[in-house]
Amino acid sequence: MFKAMVWKEWREIRGIVLLALAVYAMLVVSTIQPQVMGDLMVFSVFCSGNAPSDLPFVGDIFVLHYWWISLALALTLGIRQTCNESSRGTYLFLLHRPASRRWIFSMKLLVGLTALLTCAAAPVLIYAVWAVRHAMLFEWPMTLGCWICWFFTIPAYLGAFLTGIRPGRWIGSRLLPVVAVALSLFLGWIVNDADWLDTTGFVKMASIFFLWDVGLLWTIFFVVRTRDYA
Repeated sequence: MFKAMVWKEWREIRGIVLLALAVYAMLVVSTIQPQVMGDLMVFSVFCSGNAPSDLPFVGDIFVLHYWWISLALALTLGIRQTCNESSRGTYLFLLHRPASRRWIFSMKLLVGLTALLTCAAAPVLIYAVWAVRHAMLFEWPMTLGCWICWFFTIPAYLGAFLTGIRPGRWIGSRLLPVVAVALSLFLGWIVNDADWLDTTGFVKMASIFFLWDVGLLWTIFFVVRTRDYA
């Protein structure tokens, strides 16, 4: 049952994940070799304003593009995993499996979050490994901005997931969870640009967002438990 559920969710989102990995790969390559990849039209968006730098993650605009790609991935996964069931009318079939609603939606969230965080971590690690070998000046704390973005994609994903499972009209209260996405973008941008942010400050912000994620998860399971899918 566990393997079947995981495989079902993976089949539904693998296209999105593979596309995101391809875009991430374009970003990494165009950041490392902008003068070469900028000649190709498909890479021009990433290469715009970019230039070779001795300060990876700081002297280039990798973090800016990384943030937008990761946010788009979080939104797409959250909506895909929920609205796809509604549009195909498969909720009733899914929920009549020999498992509780909590278990079924927990599997959805587990697969979605694992795919999101693994996929989003890959380009940061690859770029950092390249920087260790080739950059004149590089220290791992330079990657902090990317990890902040990576961390803030979680409430964005949960907000999109909650939007997808809530009943109601799209133009109305159903879109309220998207406020979590907007707030995630706004606060993540502020924190990422904050010169005052140190390890202690990051831990405090992480604690706040952890509580926020817990609140979103509680709301998701409340909707799952109380919604009538008939």
